[in-house]
Amino acid sequence: MLIAETNFVIDIALEQSEECKRLIDFLHRHNVNLFVPEYAFAEADGTISNIIRERSKAINSALNAL
Repeated sequence: MLIAETNFVIDIALEQSEECKRLIDFLHRHNVNLFVPEYAFAEADGTISNIIRERSKAINSALNAL
């Protein structure tokens, strides 16, 4: 059994970490269960929403500069 935390959820959702992908492959190969506490999803949701908003602002700013 492995318990994930918020940063793991964020890394997987945003495909930011090659290590997370390797860990998931390992879990599948060795039949290990991954548990994610509910609070990790809630924290990740807020963080990911902020990241998307900031990226959207940066893209809009870049497009306006063009």
